[in-house]
Amino acid sequence: MRPFIYSIAIAASALPDRAASDAFLTNVTLVDIETGALSEGQSVLIEDNRIADIGRDLSAPIGFSRYEGGGAYLIPGLWDSHVHIFSSATEPDTALPLYLINGVTGIRDMGALWPIDAQQELQARIEAGEVLGPRLILSGAWVDATPGSWPGMFLADTPEDARAVVDRIAAEGWAAVKSYSMLDEPTYLALAEAAHEYDLPLVGHIPERVALGTAIDAGQDGMEHFGRVAMACATGEERMLEDVRRVMANGADQAAIFEVMAGQNRVILETWDQAL
Repeated sequence: MRPFIYSIAIAASALPDRAASDAFLTNVTLVDIETGALSEGQSVLIEDNRIADIGRDLSAPIGFSRYEGGGAYLIPGLWDSHVHIFSSATEPDTALPLYLINGVTGIRDMGALWPIDAQQELQARIEAGEVLGPRLILSGAWVDATPGSWPGMFLADTPEDARAVVDRIAAEGWAAVKSYSMLDEPTYLALAEAAHEYDLPLVGHIPERVALGTAIDAGQDGMEHFGRVAMACATGEERMLEDVRRVMANGADQAAIFEVMAGQNRVILETWDQAL
């Protein structure tokens, strides 16, 4: 099977000089992602980092970098819309080139252990061509109830807390507000309202005490993970939510909450390691 060539185009476009931003790819097989059709022997003209022309009989302008494709496949860049690339100090060093090698030209980070200024510094270096990596969207401003599910979270236990947190998220330059699992409904609704006042999308988890329909009505722009859709399809959704609300309102520990979840026929992974 012929290899993909898209990593060549990606690497070229990541560099800021003219030789990289103006490139000519020849003898590639284009993949039409809508129909699946293959067009062999094609050339692609890239000018100012944008595709200017595609065809079989193109020629390379003077001064353009030329890449021989050898018949390899060329596809549009891929996106990974849910990553946690800042989970350790060195993970980007390994992950960023692997994304490019596999044709992923954009990623959306959904929660990080790095401070926002360090994330933005890496983002700027990628955009400047100093570091090879995919386009980076910083959507990891996750907001949870005290004490938080992960280190470094924004914490909000009241609607007033939620509004103050969103003020900070907007000031720091995050691309989105991410809701998390333990928020109560009034705090979640305030979070949604405040996010949209700043024209920031609200993405993330549907909190355990919030119905899917409530989140949709609140304008949640993106839902991470699919479990709440399954609950919303159940005839006992409201009863299940009330059970969770009851034990959480009483300050139940993790074991008590898992007991309620088990009674709802949810799957509990006994191998879960809280230290991970």
